[in-house]
Amino acid sequence: VLWYELKDGTNPQDVFKRLNDSKIELTNSELIRALFLSESSIYKLDPVFKYKDKEEAKRFIRQRRQAHISEQWDVIEHQLRDENFWAFITNNSSTAYSCRIEYLFDLISQKGLLKESNQYGLSKKDDRYTYLFFDREIARIKKESPKQDYLWELWKKIETYYSTLVFWYEDRD
Repeated sequence: VLWYELKDGTNPQDVFKRLNDSKIELTNSELIRALFLSESSIYKLDPVFKYKDKEEAKRFIRQRRQAHISEQWDVIEHQLRDENFWAFITNNSSTAYSCRIEYLFDLISQKGLLKESNQYGLSKKDDRYTYLFFDREIARIKKESPKQDYLWELWKKIETYYSTLVFWYEDRD
């Protein structure tokens, strides 16, 4: 985080636009990663266990799950950089994705299957389609099943997609 203090009465929005104009935008995968790894990410406590300090337990669970996600993210990205594996799972050029895990996110969001827009009214032509799908999906699950560990469940879905592709690649029978 960069912190700027404006003492001359300058409009903060103008300064923000000037500083961020023509900069490299975040990719969908970087934005999705932030959904899972930010300090504001919420992971549910297991109701089976009793906790003395609930807030400390929540921090511990978040740290453990985020460490797992971060580690698995790197493993998945590394495997997707294998040119043979990449060629097996997609006809896309190896330069089509700067962060190849985004391909998994596109599969989950069914971006390739859409004709125009999805159930959230998102157009696949939107550059932020995949990120916005995940954002809307998290909000939907959170609303429909507030007791569900929605971020963790979504991450397990990503791991399942990845594991299925690896299984098919390693055992084509």
